[in-house]
Amino acid sequence: MLVERHLISREHAAKGVGSAVIMNRKQTLSIMINEEDHLRMQSIRSGLQLKSAFKLVDKVDSTLEGKLDIAYDQRLGYLTACPTNVGTGMRASAMLHLPGLVLSDLINQVIQAVNKIGLAVRGLYGEGTEAMGNLFQISNQTTLGEKEDEIIARLTKVIETIIEKEHDARQMLIQKKPDTLWDQIGRAYGVLTYAHAMTSKGGAQFALDHETRRGSRGIPGRPAFADRRALH
Repeated sequence: MLVERHLISREHAAKGVGSAVIMNRKQTLSIMINEEDHLRMQSIRSGLQLKSAFKLVDKVDSTLEGKLDIAYDQRLGYLTACPTNVGTGMRASAMLHLPGLVLSDLINQVIQAVNKIGLAVRGLYGEGTEAMGNLFQISNQTTLGEKEDEIIARLTKVIETIIEKEHDARQMLIQKKPDTLWDQIGRAYGVLTYAHAMTSKGGAQFALDHETRRGSRGIPGRPAFADRRALH
């Protein structure tokens, strides 16, 4: 359940003695203990609220730094278990629902363009997972040499551009390929109506196709901010 809600990682769920998770009642903040690093702080918000998510984690981070001896280098920044996280130690990401770009066969172009500017596109549960139900997670790859606010500003700008392209793709499908849309909607409705058991992939597909059927112009998503810290 915690993995499904993105409160812990799959790797953390598989750990045993020596690992733990602390979260608030609203489940908008979780602190993973002994995941990849000694501490991984994560804030989750609905909609595109990367600044709000960062503000909460920054507050918790500053409080903990007053109590703990954090591994920090004056030249490199925060020292983490994985070298790709050295520096700010921050991974800012947003989950986007992009059925229009997928059905229009434009998603690969978007992924290639995003990769060229130093951002990563991952699946539903992050690195090494597939994009179930047309859900894609977009995040920064660079943590060294950039400030947190610069990373968030750059990522936000890219995400807003992708949202515009998704809206355009949806309108194009409605005008030029309505049969394709109704086929997807009909399949999802049929699965929900008659299936006795449903895989997580099938469930995700129904939920997202249902969102398309409702005609929502919003992009359902849960932007997440993960901050990694290593202790001496």
